[in-house]
Amino acid sequence: MSEYEFGRLAYLVLLGVAVGGYFFAQGRENLGKTAQQAMLWGLIFIGLIGGYGLWNDIRDDVAPRQSYMSGDTVEIPRSFDGHYYVVLLVNNEPIRFVVDTGATDIVL
Repeated sequence: MSEYEFGRLAYLVLLGVAVGGYFFAQGRENLGKTAQQAMLWGLIFIGLIGGYGLWNDIRDDVAPRQSYMSGDTVEIPRSFDGHYYVVLLVNNEPIRFVVDTGATDIVL
């Protein structure tokens, strides 16, 4: 661990102790309720960290898929990065393409 990382960790630990100490000092009449609320906020914080860490894995399941409409019309939803992607079969192999909506020519 470098000096910078150690200093940052020490700062965060001291900040956590100061904030936690404040909440326990404010709720000293009812420490059980304060501990319960601190645990609840800790679980919420861990859940947010877990959700952020797993977002890339679950994003493809949450994102809308390409859907076919009536006739020859295909509706392609916009991706999270603002682009339009479509998966096409070329020689029976699925290939992901980017659809450029502002292009004057289409080149494959």
